[in-house]
Amino acid sequence: MMIYESSVYPPTLFLYQVTPTIVPHSGPGAPSTADLMFFISNTSGHDVEVDQIVFDLRFGTGPGDLTTNDKLAPQPVVGPDWNVADAGGGRVRAAPRGEAEFRGLRAGESLGVAVPGVAVNTEPGVANLIVWELSDELRQSHLSVAKTTPGLAITSFQASPVQLDRDHPDSVLRWTATGEGVQVTLSHNGTTERVEKDGHLKVAPKVTTLYTLTATAGGRTMHEQLTVYVPQVAIISFGADPPLTAGGGSSTLRWSLLNASAAMILASGDAPDPGKVALPQGELEVFPQQLSTTYTLTAEGFGNSVTGVAQVDLVPTVDGFSVSPERAPRGLGLPLTLAWHVRDASSVSISGLQTPQPLIGSGQVRPTQTTSYTLGAKRLTPRSVRAHLAGQITTFRAAAGADTIVWHGEGADLAELQINGANPVRTGLDGTRQVGRGRSRLYMISTPADWANYVDVEFQQMVGGVTVTATCDYGINAEGATVHLDWSIPFDTAITVVNGSARYVWGYGEGPKSFVVRPSTSGITWRVDAPGITVSVYPGQSWSSRAYDS
Repeated sequence: MMIYESSVYPPTLFLYQVTPTIVPHSGPGAPSTADLMFFISNTSGHDVEVDQIVFDLRFGTGPGDLTTNDKLAPQPVVGPDWNVADAGGGRVRAAPRGEAEFRGLRAGESLGVAVPGVAVNTEPGVANLIVWELSDELRQSHLSVAKTTPGLAITSFQASPVQLDRDHPDSVLRWTATGEGVQVTLSHNGTTERVEKDGHLKVAPKVTTLYTLTATAGGRTMHEQLTVYVPQVAIISFGADPPLTAGGGSSTLRWSLLNASAAMILASGDAPDPGKVALPQGELEVFPQQLSTTYTLTAEGFGNSVTGVAQVDLVPTVDGFSVSPERAPRGLGLPLTLAWHVRDASSVSISGLQTPQPLIGSGQVRPTQTTSYTLGAKRLTPRSVRAHLAGQITTFRAAAGADTIVWHGEGADLAELQINGANPVRTGLDGTRQVGRGRSRLYMISTPADWANYVDVEFQQMVGGVTVTATCDYGINAEGATVHLDWSIPFDTAITVVNGSARYVWGYGEGPKSFVVRPSTSGITWRVDAPGITVSVYPGQSWSSRAYDS
């Protein structure tokens, strides 16, 4: 790295500190040395890549220089995977190892570089140490070390490691103080204790902690400070996939942790606890049996803990939902029985009945017209059944001297008029027709009793990754009824629809489709085949008829 000190450089991305900040200068016959320690912290809030960092201890004899050592012996401090080396001319180089997973410092990461045995020159003053940082560009920062009269001094105050991690849950503080009758104390978090002037102490802070070393002698006092960084344990992610599953199914818990030394997952209720889990990430398949199971992840590190939750709910299953009888005469108000069987739900609701209802039960309804009854439960796709009331001809008579026949019907969308057994003619429910004179003719008017039977296609079925949904426009005309079909299937599969004599094959993404289901008297009106799903609708056509003989 070439350095041109006359240039103006942008500030460094990292925060730099040095201890001690005051050292005694050398005197005649009294050389002075200090053990320096540089602290490097990424406080930027994001990961920063860096090629190398150079600390210039200012080799020389002037007041602004610090050391007379042309060669230095830096030592790496336990921490991130970095190399340190002497760079000559009173300089020390620190750089990430070539095989390091990330060449730089992660957000919140810190490290230290120790430089023992730094020979201090004889000139009092303030040495201006320069930090060169080669990251996205060449950057520069400055640190100051004051050189004072020999005597009272703190010549060394270091921490190893500077930042705790899972493999190094504690740090060792080391210090050296000089001066006749010197007394030394160590303070942190509001507490102060007396220590030896040349000593060490193992510490295991739970949070990032500032330590202050104080030396006092001859009415003078000196302070040096350093910080031991404690990363915070965090849950980066924790969730269940899928969060909804059918009874007997499974879900996969996945987690990713930061700075955790241990972690476990507990389940709510009577569900089995997964217990201790892998670090720093992992996954686990669970088989919930309760309607709703909450899994609580607790991660611990450096005496702290955090929790996160993931919930898995069972999707209700409808084993049966029916109306009996499905078809009834109109106008009699006969009771019909709804019956159902649901699993994995707390309660169900059914239109036309009081809510809530038990999971297995039955109830009576008295529809006055063809009616859909819908069963619902939390997280359940609603299911419907239809109670069909037969269409009927309520009026069929001759009018105005038997020149005209008049009819009226209800409960259907059309009628058929047949004369002397000929092919019927479709007509409306309300109508009139001139009748011939001079010969006998048999007129018969009919209405379909339950045309909705072969267009009752309101359903949704799901198997694995396949979903088939169909709805119908229940208004029936002479052409038939319009069915709307949609589906969700894997991209390499297809759905087959048989409608009478026509057959259609549609693939992934080709829906939705609409088509007409035509009346038929036998066989399958239409059928849907999808992977894992087959739905068939069989018509059954009956008629309510009245005759008039002219």
